[in-house]
Amino acid sequence: MTKHAGDPARNPEHPGIVWAPRQYGRGVETMTITEYVAALGGMLASLGGAGLLAAGLIRFRARH
Repeated sequence: MTKHAGDPARNPEHPGIVWAPRQYGRGVETMTITEYVAALGGMLASLGGAGLLAAGLIRFRARH
């Protein structure tokens, strides 16, 4: 892959992939749709895992 001549951090073939670490300074940091979907999926997986753990504990205590 070749780097774009304009922004050295952006990959023109795959806009969600960044070549170098982002420089977060002052201003508003924006998330790409890929980052948003990954964060949302992680939160939902965490919530689902906590729900399954709670359901397992409830069933365990109900049987004993």
